[in-house]
Amino acid sequence: MKSYLFVAAILMGAFPALFSQDFNKYQLLVSEGRIPDQYLISSAKKYEKEIEAIHNEDVKKKEKKSKKQFALESNFWEDDLLQSGLVLFNDEVSKYLGEVMNVLLAEDPELREKVNVYALRSTEVNAFATDRGNIYVTLGMLAQLEDEAQLAYILSHELVHFNRKHSLDLFLAGKKMRRSSSRSELLNNAVVKDALYARNTYSKELESQADEEGLDLFLNTSYATSTLNTVFDVLRYGYLPFDNIPFDHSILESDYYRIPEKLKLEKVQLITGEEEDADDKKSTHPNIAKRRKALAQSLADVSGEGRQTFLISEERFKLVRQMSRYEIPMLYLHRDRPADAVYSAFLLKQTEPASVFLDKIIAKALYLVAKYKNYPGFSYPSDPDKIEGESQQAHYLLHHIDAKEACVLALRYTWSRQQQYPDDPELPTILADMFIEFAQHFSDLSPFPNNPPLPPDSLEATEDPNASKYEKIRRQKAAEGDPDEYWKMAFIDMVDHPDFQIGFETGLAEHKERSELDEYYRSSKGKREYRKFRKRGLSLGIDHIVLVNPFFLKLDTRKETMQQYIPTEVGQERFRELAKELAPLSGLKVQILDVCALRSDQTDRFNDIRMLNDWFYEQVQHLDLSYMPGWNQEQINAIAEKYGTDYFLWTGVIAEREPDPEGVVLTILTSLIVPILTPFAIYNALKNRHQMLYYAILFDVRTGKREIIKFDFIKKKVSDTLLKAQLYDTMKQISTE
Repeated sequence: MKSYLFVAAILMGAFPALFSQDFNKYQLLVSEGRIPDQYLISSAKKYEKEIEAIHNEDVKKKEKKSKKQFALESNFWEDDLLQSGLVLFNDEVSKYLGEVMNVLLAEDPELREKVNVYALRSTEVNAFATDRGNIYVTLGMLAQLEDEAQLAYILSHELVHFNRKHSLDLFLAGKKMRRSSSRSELLNNAVVKDALYARNTYSKELESQADEEGLDLFLNTSYATSTLNTVFDVLRYGYLPFDNIPFDHSILESDYYRIPEKLKLEKVQLITGEEEDADDKKSTHPNIAKRRKALAQSLADVSGEGRQTFLISEERFKLVRQMSRYEIPMLYLHRDRPADAVYSAFLLKQTEPASVFLDKIIAKALYLVAKYKNYPGFSYPSDPDKIEGESQQAHYLLHHIDAKEACVLALRYTWSRQQQYPDDPELPTILADMFIEFAQHFSDLSPFPNNPPLPPDSLEATEDPNASKYEKIRRQKAAEGDPDEYWKMAFIDMVDHPDFQIGFETGLAEHKERSELDEYYRSSKGKREYRKFRKRGLSLGIDHIVLVNPFFLKLDTRKETMQQYIPTEVGQERFRELAKELAPLSGLKVQILDVCALRSDQTDRFNDIRMLNDWFYEQVQHLDLSYMPGWNQEQINAIAEKYGTDYFLWTGVIAEREPDPEGVVLTILTSLIVPILTPFAIYNALKNRHQMLYYAILFDVRTGKREIIKFDFIKKKVSDTLLKAQLYDTMKQISTE
């Protein structure tokens, strides 16, 4: 396979014009240029090419077999990663990474030809290399680094992992351990488990080799060594946000609405970090102290003269780091980590206080918290006691605030931002839904005063000397503020606004209608009607849809490698072709967006698929929280406009082949009653069972309204006939008036 090379703009000596990014209205990173060849060549073809090379190797049969299995698994695994949308290509961050790589390999063009560097959309602080020569650096890592020399040092380390084929060594070691260990030993031994299941977790020996040889490669350049020791601090404290400053609750407050002390910590938890001298006997990595010491010894005689911290550009590095940091809050939202999203947005607002993007991140995070709090039984991972540093304040607040208070906070903040940015297309949708959630707690606005309370120093002058004790207490509380009813001050400057009142009345009516429908469909009559309705199928009367990445997965639980890679790829291609074939027969116009069927010049479609799949996973994750807009809803609406329909279908098949242990038990019980049938019954029970799951979920991507058209578990072997029947029925339910 030909490695994808960056265009001339990133070759040594070519410095492109700085990318222009308005951080007040930040636009998320997307892939650009032409799609690299390795995204488009099928995994099976890559595998076949590697098999040819392995056949010609002079190695033992057992090792050759293991290498073939590694080629199979690694090719399909990495292609899944590349096509997932998590990996960016030809964007500003990846281009910059490529330029640093050019510096490192300026004297080795042959190796440079084999290596690609990509930015990975992840909050994790990590970088890793694969056997195909792809090096991935997470945005979480880039957000934490201090300079370009540190980045070059990390890339040097990963280059050694690739050049020394450490991924293959890890796989072969895992196969050896798997053959010589019992199942219980494998499950109980953390070292072995990590080696078998963590694709990029190397042994101490391999990590030490990458440190040593990576440093040699690094020292061949003119990069400075003065800040390399800090790279180990990045590893030690990488679980923390990219900065650590006290969280200012005032970003959520107003002159009258103040978060009470009960929702604030007196003192945040101290930062400990990974233990420097941790016992690494049972670890895959040497501990940090050993790595620091080895680095210091290697650098003892290295002169710093003529070395520079930045060889490409300090400005470029800071721009790339800032872009990476701006991606982080949105990635936190995708992973249901609202407190992390709020705190990281707060950090970025220190330099961009008027950023529309950051204000909307906070609004979306507060909205998510309110939605979860309003639905008992649903929650996102939250444990403020495990958080260290200043971000613990944000975690503590959003964890301990109750449902009513969370709705008030989210509504107040979103309304304020919508007034501040009246032309923003996303905030009105969030605001409308927040009014519905708010109506779960308030049937009118009477608890919320429209005038500020009297200041304490004016009480004596205005108080009636003949007032009762209770009136005096009431006035005093109004002036001082009751910490349990602080939320009443939230809408003083809003509650009389006509649009606020209209929004509240609309939300109240919608909440009432939803509650009545929910109550009806929980009743016996409603349940009967729903069963009849589902039995006869839907009749949606839609004439045009987009089918997104038709999915096919084949499993065989009898085998050590359960996923059947090549049959999966063949099945996915066949599934897509059947969808094309059946669409006109069903009277439905179907456009298919599938990464596996793109041309190299269709990067815009690649980005569309990524955004649609991000949106889909959000919706599935929040399926029981009522309709929610996506975190990137503005772009989703633009995609709907582009393809001329609001209706997008996600459908797929999981086909499984496995032994039937339940059937064996039933057979034995049956044979005790009818002994003559025993030989036939045991044969039928022990032969392999086939089953498949077919699903089809149609979304109106503008509103989030969905129809689960099919979710069928079928105890049959997957076949064209069965797939056609399922697909055709799906399309007819969508198209029929």
